[in-house]
Amino acid sequence: MSVEAALGPLKAAHRRTLREAGVSALHVKQAVAAGRVRAIRRDWIAAIDCNPALERALQVGAALGCVSAAAVHGIWEFTTPGLHVSAGRHASRLVFEPPSWARDRRPLRIQFDGFGPHSGRAQRTKDLREDERLVRRGYIVLRYGSDQVEYDWPTVESTVLSLIAQGRHLW
Repeated sequence: MSVEAALGPLKAAHRRTLREAGVSALHVKQAVAAGRVRAIRRDWIAAIDCNPALERALQVGAALGCVSAAAVHGIWEFTTPGLHVSAGRHASRLVFEPPSWARDRRPLRIQFDGFGPHSGRAQRTKDLREDERLVRRGYIVLRYGSDQVEYDWPTVESTVLSLIAQGRHLW
């Protein structure tokens, strides 16, 4: 079975799933090298024509959720800004870009950090440098840890909605 065929209807699969389908690690490596598929994170492989929303969710270690999942699975297509995901405590940083109509304005960046990838001093320093770079480019950056999102969501939500109510996301 080819790597592309083993990816299934969503055109993305975990390496373990590919292995169970009889696709060797060597075949996956050759398909990636030939540009027929892409390696996403360490253990996920996606076809070139994989749905961009699904690919983005996989890149950050999350699963599609809500209306984003419904659209990818063909249940219904509902136009809504942003990507809806479900992420565990160990997901990588999730970065939410402003919709296209707001890109010429001062964008608001909200970053959610899972504890595992963001628990060390080196990663924290890297995150702070990235925040600095974004602020210099005119972004408003809000960074929240997984505990804040899980246990203090009202405060996170209130902060974001307050900035939006003040119009600061449009500067």
